[in-house]
Amino acid sequence: MNPALLSSKNMCWCTPQDFFDKLNEEFRFVLDPAATEKTAKCPLYYTPETDGLSQSWNRGGAVFCNPPYGSEIGKWVKKAYDEAQKGQTIVLLLPARTDTKYFHDYIYGKAEIRFLRGRIRFTDEDGRASDPAPFPSMIVIYKKKGQCKMISLNELAKQIHENAVVHGWWEETRTFPEIVALIHSELSEALEEYRSRGIPRSGKAGGRADRACRRDHPHTGLLRLRRNRHRRGTRKEARIQQDPPIQTRRKTLLKAYISTK
Repeated sequence: MNPALLSSKNMCWCTPQDFFDKLNEEFRFVLDPAATEKTAKCPLYYTPETDGLSQSWNRGGAVFCNPPYGSEIGKWVKKAYDEAQKGQTIVLLLPARTDTKYFHDYIYGKAEIRFLRGRIRFTDEDGRASDPAPFPSMIVIYKKKGQCKMISLNELAKQIHENAVVHGWWEETRTFPEIVALIHSELSEALEEYRSRGIPRSGKAGGRADRACRRDHPHTGLLRLRRNRHRRGTRKEARIQQDPPIQTRRKTLLKAYISTK
């Protein structure tokens, strides 16, 4: 490989627009700290003149960074790691070089890594695509602590229904009264299990919907099973942790089903 291709001044590894657009749908980037006037992907960006390495990356949203692939790439990875410790969500597009010092110091075990299949067709500053890159690539994601994807009750209800259809628990269209009756039945069963302090049944008939909620959609589970297994010989113990009051759960589940109508 020509060493000049990996110099800090080389701009042959610009992010393809369609590749960036897919990531942007997930993260909604506001800052590109390693850009030029031509290659900037975000409303806010730093150029070599303004020097993204010396600037704060806290600009009110997620950061996308495809740094120069030269000798200073380790500095960019360290900068991303340091900014992430301040609560920033930062996404890096990097060569997949797992043998480097910066990979072990600032990425491995500290960020989410998505190895990309195949080779990216990077572009030049004018957006002209080149041949596939001579190296594999990876996406490195530093997420803000406690960050979670928000979901509406309507979307949650849709996912629950799709899960039920896939597993064969919703084989025919049901009327609204039937749905309400099923909700009541499942709530009553869950309450009975809670009062008895036992582990929810796993029978084929009574426990299917409960297992679907707890296993495949834990956000809608009526009870979350927290298993604290203490190995003392062959003995295993399990405890049940109570979720919010059952009245609250009942209202939430009813709203979720009603909102699909």
